[in-house]
Amino acid sequence: TWGSVTNCKVRGMKLAGILLLGFVSVAFSFYLEFPLTPDDVRWAAKTCTYQFKPDPELRHKWCTWNLVPPIVGLHKCFVKCMLTYINIYDEGTGYVNKTAMKAQFEGRGLKPTNLNLL
Repeated sequence: TWGSVTNCKVRGMKLAGILLLGFVSVAFSFYLEFPLTPDDVRWAAKTCTYQFKPDPELRHKWCTWNLVPPIVGLHKCFVKCMLTYINIYDEGTGYVNKTAMKAQFEGRGLKPTNLNLL
């Protein structure tokens, strides 16, 4: 019937859109160079927020960088997602990219300290 064909097309378009967003996100994350610009970080934050779809209260906390206790599970996932997309955390190895972290600090005129603790 026509309705089922239309529903199938809509689902296919949604799937294609999600796959395209994923591909663009991964491609963009490999493009990033340090130091990152505020737009780079904003892109990662919006992408991660879209992925996790938090409730409005949690979304507001993330948009204002209010990640203080009580820490909910999604806070940790959001931070991990952000650090992964901006190439500071490597999910495959589980390590923080100290070179990238140092370049980010120095690119903003700040002196990184205690990177050896990461």
